[in-house]
Amino acid sequence: MVGSIARDTGTPTVLVVDDDPDVAAAYEIWLRESAEVRTVHGGEAALDTLDETVDIVLLDRHMPGRSGDAVAADIRDRHPACMIAAVSAAAPSIDATEPPFDMYLRKPVSRADLVTAVETLQERASYGRTLRTLCALAEKRVALQETKTKAQLRESPAFDQLATEIELSWAELDTERFESAELRRLIA
Repeated sequence: MVGSIARDTGTPTVLVVDDDPDVAAAYEIWLRESAEVRTVHGGEAALDTLDETVDIVLLDRHMPGRSGDAVAADIRDRHPACMIAAVSAAAPSIDATEPPFDMYLRKPVSRADLVTAVETLQERASYGRTLRTLCALAEKRVALQETKTKAQLRESPAFDQLATEIELSWAELDTERFESAELRRLIA
């Protein structure tokens, strides 16, 4: 379920999860004009803070204690409609079992990129399941292409599977309805 604040006012509630308090504070400052922002500094604190009003989670993947990947999996189980962006210096894994993130942002992240990411995720929250899945898969492919060598991608059965899943998701859509330049860029 999308959080009630976004539904009522158009202002998303964003949960920033980063073990570096300075990074979390910067993100809060950057986003406060366009979102209600909550910050926490660890995975367990994120799960304790998460409720049905949280629309978007900006999640560091590598934190002491509970990893961002484990937290993302728990968020998906508890609140499947919540949008999750990995915000990390770590590149995404080619592994197909990696938790499903809706977006990947590589640190360091600029203010403009963070604000744009939240706006994009807020828009995508209104998409149906198939289109959301397609966008998440395409985001992962783009992130992998930006961080892995062509040889690594060619040799990966998981990357081939990702391409197949993108094609299948695209085939499920009524593509006539989707002329979005962003969507076309993602699936190209």
